[in-house]
Amino acid sequence: MVFTYEKGFVYVDSSTLKLTSSGTGDGIQGDTFVDIVSGTINIKTNGGATTNINESSSDAVDGKGIKAGCIDYTVGDSTDELELKSEKYCVLIKGGTIDINSNDDAIHSNGESVISGGTITISTGDDGINAADGTNSQGSINNTNCHIIINEGEITVNADGDGIDSNGTLLFNGGYTYVNGPTNGGNASLDSNGGYLIAVGALGMVETPSVSST
Repeated sequence: MVFTYEKGFVYVDSSTLKLTSSGTGDGIQGDTFVDIVSGTINIKTNGGATTNINESSSDAVDGKGIKAGCIDYTVGDSTDELELKSEKYCVLIKGGTIDINSNDDAIHSNGESVISGGTITISTGDDGINAADGTNSQGSINNTNCHIIINEGEITVNADGDGIDSNGTLLFNGGYTYVNGPTNGGNASLDSNGGYLIAVGALGMVETPSVSST
């Protein structure tokens, strides 16, 4: 991985981390991006926006498990190299065992989240995996800056809010994703167009995969 940024990032490889935040602190927060290659990570956030959550304040510190936002980047010709681009933020998870217990979003990016491996277990009072940059209020407005891409890995989500929520696109290329939730009809389990999927929850705003999904 080549890092050329002046602002902050978080890089985790072959590490064992047990992180507990108090008040409204996030577990892991990178101003540029968060890149997790391998390791064992346990995160618990005690604070968080458990009531009156608004995506317009998605960049605030409010008890998220893993959060990324604030520098320009793009993926170069090599998948191991990042280069500067226009206004996006990124969470990259390539492997490891990750357990998150958060009051707000467990994994949140103000741009893209790309999961390409690992075992991820989530319990959250809000969204399991969320991509929202704060330019839209909660709702169905599409945001072309926000994407969630799941290539591989095993993900288990227990969410009071949306299981997996992208304000833009949500793409499953592979892996296994299990979603238990939401606990009320004002949220949805997820919306996808590929991969292996098991999802259960309230039906008030259910969204089903496209016909090309497995």
